[in-house]
Amino acid sequence: MLVPLDGSELSAGALGPATALGGATDTTYVLLHVIEPPYAPGAALQPAGFEFPEEQVQAMRREAETQLDAAAESLRAKGCTVETVTELAVPVANRILRQAESRQADLVAIATRGRGGISRAVLGSVADKVIRGAECPVLITRPPNR
Repeated sequence: MLVPLDGSELSAGALGPATALGGATDTTYVLLHVIEPPYAPGAALQPAGFEFPEEQVQAMRREAETQLDAAAESLRAKGCTVETVTELAVPVANRILRQAESRQADLVAIATRGRGGISRAVLGSVADKVIRGAECPVLITRPPNR
């Protein structure tokens, strides 16, 4: 089961339903954090050959790995088999879909912010893109009171 996380409490909300569905045995949980490079929204406007500051990227990677390790330890304490993966990529949804396909995931469990209307149209939705592009079932967790 692939569980994309972004370090937010909201994204971690997918872990409970994912483990309830998968149980503690016979399921390997792959916790994936896709890091968007600094200034990613304008990446298409950067000059050819532009590289993001390595120190900043490494700091983001360390923070993501720390967060994933904490989530993984929590699941392992419950008897779950867990792997963690940290990647740097834009767009995030495409990398999630590639991971799901390459790992032959039986399920992707992802949280959604529950945006709608103009906010969703302007900002896009990683969860929406994953739902539309996944070749396996997708478990969506919405935030409470949305």
